[in-house]
Amino acid sequence: MKKFIATVLSLIVILTSLSLFASAEVIENDAVLQFNADGKFKILHICDIQDTPYVKPQILEYIAKTCDAENPDLIVLGGDNLGSNCGKAATDLIAKWQVKRAINSIMSIFEERKIPTALVFGNHDGEKQIVDEVQMEIYTSYDCCVAIDEGEDIYGCGTYNVPIMSSDSKKVAYNIWCFDSNAYLDEGYDYVHDDQVDWYVKKSNELKAENNGVPVPSLAFQHIVVPEIYEAMEHGTYIEGYVNENPSPSHHPSKQFNTMVSQGDVKGMFFGHDHVNTYTYAYKGINLVNTPAGGFGVYGDSNRGIRVIELDEKDTSTYKTRLINYLDTYVTTETELCRWKMNASDSIYNDFTKALNGIRYFYKALEEGKSFAYLLYEIICTIM
Repeated sequence: MKKFIATVLSLIVILTSLSLFASAEVIENDAVLQFNADGKFKILHICDIQDTPYVKPQILEYIAKTCDAENPDLIVLGGDNLGSNCGKAATDLIAKWQVKRAINSIMSIFEERKIPTALVFGNHDGEKQIVDEVQMEIYTSYDCCVAIDEGEDIYGCGTYNVPIMSSDSKKVAYNIWCFDSNAYLDEGYDYVHDDQVDWYVKKSNELKAENNGVPVPSLAFQHIVVPEIYEAMEHGTYIEGYVNENPSPSHHPSKQFNTMVSQGDVKGMFFGHDHVNTYTYAYKGINLVNTPAGGFGVYGDSNRGIRVIELDEKDTSTYKTRLINYLDTYVTTETELCRWKMNASDSIYNDFTKALNGIRYFYKALEEGKSFAYLLYEIICTIM
Protein backbone atom coordinates (compact mmCIF):
# COMPACT_ATOMS: atom_id res chain seq x y z
CA MET A 1 0.00 0.00 0.00
CA LYS A 2 2.82 2.42 0.90
CA LYS A 3 4.49 1.77 -2.48
CA PHE A 4 1.17 2.29 -4.27
CA ILE A 5 0.58 5.62 -2.51
CA ALA A 6 4.14 6.71 -3.29
CA THR A 7 3.65 5.80 -6.97
CA VAL A 8 0.41 7.79 -7.20
CA LEU A 9 1.98 10.79 -5.50
CA SER A 10 4.94 10.52 -7.85
CA LEU A 11 2.65 10.64 -10.89
CA ILE A 12 0.86 13.68 -9.49
CA VAL A 13 4.11 15.54 -8.98
CA ILE A 14 5.36 14.58 -12.47
CA LEU A 15 2.17 15.76 -14.14
CA THR A 16 2.24 19.07 -12.30
CA SER A 17 5.88 19.79 -13.14
CA LEU A 18 6.37 18.73 -16.76
CA SER A 19 7.27 22.29 -17.73
CA LEU A 20 10.00 22.56 -15.13
CA PHE A 21 12.92 22.52 -17.51
CA ALA A 22 11.27 23.98 -20.61
CA SER A 23 10.28 27.14 -18.75
CA ALA A 24 13.42 27.61 -16.68
CA GLU A 25 14.94 31.07 -17.10
CA VAL A 26 18.48 31.08 -18.46
CA ILE A 27 20.64 33.36 -16.31
CA GLU A 28 23.97 34.59 -17.59
CA ASN A 29 26.88 34.25 -15.18
CA ASP A 30 30.12 35.70 -16.48
CA ALA A 31 31.66 36.20 -13.03
CA VAL A 32 35.42 35.81 -12.74
CA LEU A 33 36.61 33.90 -9.69
CA GLN A 34 38.87 36.30 -7.88
CA PHE A 35 39.51 37.72 -4.47
CA ASN A 36 37.22 40.60 -3.62
CA ALA A 37 38.46 44.16 -3.24
CA ASP A 38 38.90 43.55 0.49
CA GLY A 39 41.12 40.55 -0.23
CA LYS A 40 38.56 37.97 0.95
CA PHE A 41 37.11 34.90 -0.76
CA LYS A 42 34.45 32.65 0.75
CA ILE A 43 33.54 29.03 -0.13
CA LEU A 44 30.56 26.96 0.99
CA HIS A 45 31.23 23.19 1.07
CA ILE A 46 27.95 21.24 0.90
CA CYS A 47 28.15 17.45 1.13
CA ASP A 48 25.88 14.40 0.97
CA ILE A 49 22.55 15.98 0.04
CA GLN A 50 21.78 12.46 -1.19
CA ASP A 51 18.02 12.83 -1.72
CA THR A 52 15.33 11.52 -4.06
CA PRO A 53 14.10 13.33 -7.19
CA TYR A 54 11.84 15.20 -4.76
CA VAL A 55 14.55 16.96 -2.80
CA LYS A 56 13.17 17.93 0.58
CA PRO A 57 12.26 21.63 0.85
CA GLN A 58 13.96 21.69 4.23
CA ILE A 59 17.45 21.18 2.77
CA LEU A 60 16.74 23.53 -0.14
CA GLU A 61 15.68 26.25 2.29
CA TYR A 62 18.75 25.51 4.41
CA ILE A 63 21.06 25.97 1.44
CA ALA A 64 19.26 29.10 0.22
CA LYS A 65 19.26 30.74 3.65
CA THR A 66 22.93 29.95 4.16
CA CYS A 67 23.81 31.39 0.75
CA ASP A 68 21.90 34.58 1.54
CA ALA A 69 23.48 34.90 4.98
CA GLU A 70 27.07 34.15 3.88
CA ASN A 71 27.15 35.56 0.33
CA PRO A 72 29.77 33.03 -0.83
CA ASP A 73 32.05 33.47 -3.83
CA LEU A 74 32.05 29.75 -4.65
CA ILE A 75 29.97 26.68 -3.88
CA VAL A 76 31.59 23.23 -3.85
CA LEU A 77 29.16 20.31 -3.85
CA GLY A 78 31.13 17.57 -2.11
CA GLY A 79 29.67 14.41 -3.62
CA ASP A 80 26.71 12.10 -3.05
CA ASN A 81 24.80 15.07 -4.40
CA LEU A 82 22.01 12.69 -5.42
CA GLY A 83 20.67 9.63 -3.61
CA SER A 84 21.40 6.17 -4.96
CA ASN A 85 17.74 5.66 -5.94
CA CYS A 86 17.53 8.96 -7.82
CA GLY A 87 17.90 7.83 -11.40
CA LYS A 88 16.66 4.26 -11.10
CA ALA A 89 13.42 3.76 -13.00
CA ALA A 90 11.59 1.52 -15.45
CA THR A 91 13.08 3.43 -18.40
CA ASP A 92 16.16 5.58 -18.96
CA LEU A 93 13.86 8.46 -19.95
CA ILE A 94 12.18 8.49 -16.55
CA ALA A 95 15.50 7.95 -14.78
CA LYS A 96 17.02 10.96 -16.54
CA TRP A 97 13.96 13.03 -15.69
CA GLN A 98 14.45 12.12 -12.04
CA VAL A 99 18.12 13.15 -12.13
CA LYS A 100 17.34 16.41 -13.94
CA ARG A 101 14.65 17.25 -11.45
CA ALA A 102 16.91 16.68 -8.45
CA ILE A 103 19.83 18.58 -9.97
CA ASN A 104 17.56 21.48 -10.93
CA SER A 105 16.23 21.71 -7.37
CA ILE A 106 19.76 22.23 -6.10
CA MET A 107 21.43 24.15 -8.92
CA SER A 108 18.60 26.65 -9.38
CA ILE A 109 19.45 28.05 -5.94
CA PHE A 110 22.95 28.95 -7.12
CA GLU A 111 21.83 29.93 -10.62
CA GLU A 112 19.33 32.44 -9.26
CA ARG A 113 22.02 33.99 -7.04
CA LYS A 114 24.73 33.80 -9.73
CA ILE A 115 27.11 31.92 -7.42
CA PRO A 116 29.84 29.99 -9.26
CA THR A 117 29.45 26.30 -8.43
CA ALA A 118 31.94 23.45 -8.60
CA LEU A 119 31.23 19.83 -7.75
CA VAL A 120 32.73 16.41 -7.27
CA PHE A 121 30.94 13.09 -7.46
CA GLY A 122 30.54 10.59 -4.63
CA ASN A 123 30.07 6.83 -4.58
CA HIS A 124 26.28 7.10 -4.52
CA ASP A 125 26.08 9.44 -7.50
CA GLY A 126 27.07 6.62 -9.82
CA GLU A 127 24.65 4.01 -8.43
CA LYS A 128 22.05 4.60 -11.12
CA GLN A 129 21.22 4.25 -14.80
CA ILE A 130 22.31 7.82 -15.48
CA VAL A 131 26.10 7.76 -15.25
CA ASP A 132 28.29 10.55 -13.88
CA GLU A 133 29.25 11.77 -17.36
CA VAL A 134 25.59 12.38 -18.24
CA GLN A 135 24.99 13.99 -14.86
CA MET A 136 27.95 16.30 -15.52
CA GLU A 137 26.32 17.38 -18.79
CA ILE A 138 23.25 18.40 -16.82
CA TYR A 139 25.26 20.30 -14.21
CA THR A 140 27.33 22.14 -16.81
CA SER A 141 24.17 23.26 -18.63
CA TYR A 142 23.78 25.81 -15.83
CA ASP A 143 25.59 29.10 -16.35
CA CYS A 144 26.79 29.14 -12.76
CA CYS A 145 28.55 25.77 -13.05
CA VAL A 146 32.36 25.95 -13.26
CA ALA A 147 32.87 22.17 -13.16
CA ILE A 148 34.53 20.41 -16.09
CA ASP A 149 34.22 16.96 -17.61
CA GLU A 150 37.84 16.44 -18.63
CA GLY A 151 36.94 13.57 -20.96
CA GLU A 152 38.45 10.12 -21.25
CA ASP A 153 42.08 11.16 -20.77
CA ILE A 154 41.75 10.93 -16.97
CA TYR A 155 40.13 8.15 -14.93
CA GLY A 156 36.64 8.94 -13.63
CA CYS A 157 34.62 12.07 -14.24
CA GLY A 158 35.21 15.51 -12.78
CA THR A 159 38.91 15.93 -12.00
CA TYR A 160 39.77 19.56 -12.74
CA ASN A 161 40.96 22.79 -11.17
CA VAL A 162 39.37 26.20 -10.64
CA PRO A 163 41.83 29.12 -10.39
CA ILE A 164 41.08 32.17 -8.24
CA MET A 165 42.58 35.41 -9.50
CA SER A 166 44.11 38.07 -7.30
CA SER A 167 41.95 41.07 -6.42
CA ASP A 168 43.80 43.11 -9.06
CA SER A 169 43.32 40.31 -11.65
CA LYS A 170 47.05 40.19 -12.39
CA LYS A 171 47.77 36.58 -11.40
CA VAL A 172 46.34 33.30 -10.13
CA ALA A 173 46.48 33.89 -6.38
CA TYR A 174 44.86 30.63 -5.27
CA ASN A 175 43.69 27.36 -6.76
CA ILE A 176 40.89 24.86 -6.13
CA TRP A 177 41.52 21.20 -6.98
CA CYS A 178 38.49 18.96 -7.55
CA PHE A 179 39.10 15.21 -7.70
CA ASP A 180 36.78 12.36 -8.56
CA SER A 181 37.49 9.84 -5.80
CA ASN A 182 35.36 7.41 -7.83
CA ALA A 183 33.00 4.83 -6.35
CA TYR A 184 33.74 1.18 -5.57
CA LEU A 185 36.30 -1.57 -5.96
CA ASP A 186 35.71 -5.25 -5.26
CA GLU A 187 37.31 -4.81 -1.83
CA GLY A 188 35.59 -1.54 -0.89
CA TYR A 189 35.72 2.10 -1.88
CA ASP A 190 37.68 3.39 -4.86
CA TYR A 191 40.43 6.02 -4.77
CA VAL A 192 42.12 8.76 -6.80
CA HIS A 193 44.03 6.89 -9.50
CA ASP A 194 47.60 7.40 -10.65
CA ASP A 195 46.72 9.17 -13.91
CA GLN A 196 44.61 11.66 -11.95
CA VAL A 197 47.59 12.34 -9.70
CA ASP A 198 49.89 12.68 -12.73
CA TRP A 199 47.49 15.26 -14.18
CA TYR A 200 47.57 17.13 -10.87
CA VAL A 201 51.39 17.22 -10.82
CA LYS A 202 51.53 18.53 -14.39
CA LYS A 203 48.97 21.26 -13.73
CA SER A 204 50.48 22.13 -10.34
CA ASN A 205 53.89 22.59 -11.97
CA GLU A 206 52.37 24.76 -14.70
CA LEU A 207 50.78 27.02 -12.10
CA LYS A 208 54.06 27.11 -10.19
CA ALA A 209 55.99 28.14 -13.30
CA GLU A 210 53.50 30.94 -14.00
CA ASN A 211 53.93 32.09 -10.39
CA ASN A 212 57.69 32.69 -10.65
CA GLY A 213 58.54 29.23 -9.37
CA VAL A 214 56.43 29.49 -6.20
CA PRO A 215 53.69 26.88 -5.61
CA VAL A 216 50.21 28.40 -5.89
CA PRO A 217 48.42 27.88 -2.55
CA SER A 218 45.48 25.52 -2.99
CA LEU A 219 42.66 23.56 -1.42
CA ALA A 220 41.57 20.12 -2.64
CA PHE A 221 38.04 18.71 -2.61
CA GLN A 222 36.93 15.11 -3.09
CA HIS A 223 34.26 12.86 -1.62
CA ILE A 224 36.11 9.87 -0.14
CA VAL A 225 38.81 10.58 2.42
CA VAL A 226 42.40 9.53 1.72
CA PRO A 227 43.77 6.43 3.52
CA GLU A 228 46.32 8.62 5.34
CA ILE A 229 43.54 9.87 7.62
CA TYR A 230 44.39 7.09 10.08
CA GLU A 231 48.06 8.10 10.09
CA ALA A 232 46.92 11.68 10.72
CA MET A 233 44.72 10.61 13.62
CA GLU A 234 47.64 8.72 15.19
CA HIS A 235 50.65 10.86 14.33
CA GLY A 236 49.23 14.18 13.20
CA THR A 237 47.87 17.13 15.16
CA TYR A 238 44.21 17.32 16.15
CA ILE A 239 42.84 20.79 15.38
CA GLU A 240 39.09 20.67 15.98
CA GLY A 241 35.82 18.83 15.38
CA TYR A 242 34.64 15.31 16.11
CA VAL A 243 35.19 11.77 14.89
CA ASN A 244 31.76 10.26 15.43
CA GLU A 245 32.30 7.28 13.13
CA ASN A 246 35.34 5.53 11.72
CA PRO A 247 36.49 7.25 8.52
CA SER A 248 35.87 5.14 5.41
CA PRO A 249 38.74 5.54 2.92
CA SER A 250 39.71 3.14 0.18
CA HIS A 251 41.78 0.13 1.22
CA HIS A 252 43.76 0.54 -1.98
CA PRO A 253 46.98 2.57 -1.66
CA SER A 254 47.17 5.84 -3.58
CA LYS A 255 50.10 8.14 -4.23
CA GLN A 256 47.81 11.18 -4.06
CA PHE A 257 48.44 12.45 -0.54
CA ASN A 258 52.22 12.05 -0.47
CA THR A 259 52.45 13.61 -3.93
CA MET A 260 50.56 16.64 -2.66
CA VAL A 261 52.92 16.86 0.30
CA SER A 262 55.86 16.88 -2.14
CA GLN A 263 54.27 19.50 -4.40
CA GLY A 264 53.81 21.82 -1.44
CA ASP A 265 50.78 23.70 -2.74
CA VAL A 266 47.79 22.10 -0.97
CA LYS A 267 46.93 23.63 2.41
CA GLY A 268 43.83 21.57 3.11
CA MET A 269 41.93 18.57 1.75
CA PHE A 270 38.16 18.56 2.26
CA PHE A 271 36.00 15.44 2.25
CA GLY A 272 32.38 14.35 2.77
CA HIS A 273 31.23 10.71 2.79
CA ASP A 274 31.34 10.11 6.57
CA HIS A 275 28.17 11.94 7.52
CA VAL A 276 28.73 12.64 11.19
CA ASN A 277 32.44 13.51 11.18
CA THR A 278 33.50 17.15 11.53
CA TYR A 279 37.22 16.76 12.30
CA THR A 280 40.32 18.64 11.20
CA TYR A 281 43.74 16.97 11.53
CA ALA A 282 47.01 18.51 10.43
CA TYR A 283 49.46 16.03 8.93
CA LYS A 284 52.65 16.60 6.96
CA GLY A 285 51.70 20.20 6.27
CA ILE A 286 48.17 19.48 5.01
CA ASN A 287 44.92 19.73 6.96
CA LEU A 288 42.53 16.80 6.48
CA VAL A 289 38.98 18.09 6.99
CA ASN A 290 35.62 16.31 7.00
CA THR A 291 32.39 18.17 6.30
CA PRO A 292 29.26 16.45 7.67
CA ALA A 293 26.17 15.62 5.66
CA GLY A 294 23.98 18.55 4.74
CA GLY A 295 20.98 16.62 3.43
CA PHE A 296 17.95 15.16 5.19
CA GLY A 297 17.79 11.92 3.25
CA VAL A 298 20.65 10.34 5.20
CA TYR A 299 21.81 9.57 8.72
CA GLY A 300 23.59 12.24 10.74
CA ASP A 301 20.80 14.36 12.18
CA SER A 302 22.35 16.47 14.94
CA ASN A 303 25.56 17.02 12.96
CA ARG A 304 24.03 18.24 9.70
CA GLY A 305 26.06 21.16 8.55
CA ILE A 306 27.43 23.33 5.76
CA ARG A 307 31.09 24.26 5.98
CA VAL A 308 32.27 27.82 5.42
CA ILE A 309 35.87 28.29 4.24
CA GLU A 310 37.33 31.79 4.24
CA LEU A 311 40.49 32.75 2.36
CA ASP A 312 42.50 35.94 2.80
CA GLU A 313 44.68 37.16 -0.03
CA LYS A 314 47.02 38.85 2.46
CA ASP A 315 47.90 35.49 4.04
CA THR A 316 47.34 32.53 1.74
CA SER A 317 49.38 30.21 3.95
CA THR A 318 46.24 29.40 5.93
CA TYR A 319 42.46 29.75 5.93
CA LYS A 320 39.56 29.94 8.38
CA THR A 321 36.72 27.44 8.54
CA ARG A 322 33.52 26.97 10.54
CA LEU A 323 30.33 24.92 10.36
CA ILE A 324 26.80 26.22 10.13
CA ASN A 325 24.94 23.50 11.98
CA TYR A 326 21.29 23.17 10.98
CA LEU A 327 19.98 22.16 14.39
CA ASP A 328 21.76 25.00 16.21
CA THR A 329 21.06 27.66 13.58
CA TYR A 330 17.58 27.06 12.20
CA VAL A 331 15.65 25.01 14.77
CA THR A 332 14.54 27.85 17.02
CA THR A 333 10.80 27.19 17.37
CA GLU A 334 8.60 24.24 18.28
CA THR A 335 7.32 24.20 14.71
CA GLU A 336 10.83 23.83 13.32
CA LEU A 337 11.62 21.15 15.89
CA CYS A 338 8.63 19.13 14.67
CA ARG A 339 9.82 19.59 11.11
CA TRP A 340 13.32 18.45 12.01
CA LYS A 341 11.98 15.32 13.74
CA MET A 342 9.70 14.61 10.77
CA ASN A 343 12.77 14.29 8.52
CA ALA A 344 15.09 12.65 11.06
CA SER A 345 16.74 9.36 10.21
CA ASP A 346 15.27 6.08 11.42
CA SER A 347 18.14 5.61 13.85
CA ILE A 348 16.88 8.63 15.83
CA TYR A 349 13.10 8.28 15.65
CA ASN A 350 10.80 5.48 14.53
CA ASP A 351 8.19 5.91 11.78
CA PHE A 352 5.38 6.58 14.25
CA THR A 353 7.26 9.40 15.97
CA LYS A 354 8.26 10.90 12.64
CA ALA A 355 4.68 10.72 11.34
CA LEU A 356 3.30 12.27 14.52
CA ASN A 357 5.74 15.16 14.28
CA GLY A 358 4.89 15.54 10.61
CA ILE A 359 1.22 16.01 11.47
CA ARG A 360 2.07 18.47 14.24
CA TYR A 361 4.36 20.39 11.91
CA PHE A 362 1.68 20.53 9.18
CA TYR A 363 -0.92 22.13 11.44
CA LYS A 364 1.51 24.43 13.25
CA ALA A 365 3.01 25.71 9.99
CA LEU A 366 -0.48 26.14 8.53
CA GLU A 367 -1.43 28.30 11.51
CA GLU A 368 1.74 30.34 11.02
CA GLY A 369 0.84 31.18 7.43
CA LYS A 370 2.48 28.57 5.20
CA SER A 371 0.27 27.60 2.29
CA PHE A 372 -1.61 24.31 2.25
CA ALA A 373 -0.20 23.44 -1.20
CA TYR A 374 3.40 23.99 -0.08
CA LEU A 375 2.96 21.92 3.07
CA LEU A 376 1.27 19.13 1.12
CA TYR A 377 4.19 19.09 -1.32
CA GLU A 378 6.65 18.97 1.59
CA ILE A 379 4.84 16.00 3.11
CA ILE A 380 4.93 14.26 -0.29
CA CYS A 381 8.70 14.82 -0.51
CA THR A 382 9.10 13.35 2.98
CA ILE A 383 7.10 10.25 2.04
CA MET A 384 8.97 9.81 -1.24
